[in-house]
Amino acid sequence: MLKIIKVYPMPIADFIADPAVTSIYEPVIQFQNHTVNGDTYQWTFGDSATSTLVSPNHTYAEVGAYEVVLMTSTNHNCRDTTRGIVRVEYGYSFYVPSAFTPNGDGVNDFFQGYGSFIKDYEMSIYDRWGILVYKTSEYDKPWDGKIKNREVENDVFVYRIQVTDQKDSPHTYLGKITLIR
Repeated sequence: MLKIIKVYPMPIADFIADPAVTSIYEPVIQFQNHTVNGDTYQWTFGDSATSTLVSPNHTYAEVGAYEVVLMTSTNHNCRDTTRGIVRVEYGYSFYVPSAFTPNGDGVNDFFQGYGSFIKDYEMSIYDRWGILVYKTSEYDKPWDGKIKNREVENDVFVYRIQVTDQKDSPHTYLGKITLIR
């Protein structure tokens, strides 16, 4: 008696993470499934979350490196697994207020830009005639609203802040700051 063996095609699990490296400010990663011959899918994202979608999106809540696992199987119980790493990093951010009140009450008494993951920082303040009234290259030395140690009344000034982030990308911010006493 002749027995015939039926061979079914094996699936080949494959995916691309887009992006593979992102910041905590944009922590959504799209997983593009490129599996061949798969019928069902089981994703684990490395943070205890899972999915059975073909090409899911996933939002990470914390900074870290995560191992993503895609397991696929066919209707004939043939299986394959692949793995990849995605990273969620701290990201550069920067904010410059539009006014400050250097009145000695301990709230909003100094002017500077505020940010995270800053490598180099330089701030220049100019009066309405374009005269430099304050300059610093130290992030922790904000402007106190004084010119030559004299308090200034309500006025508008121009700032130029140049920042280099941790990835050596330069950023320049120009704008007006209102001093309110």
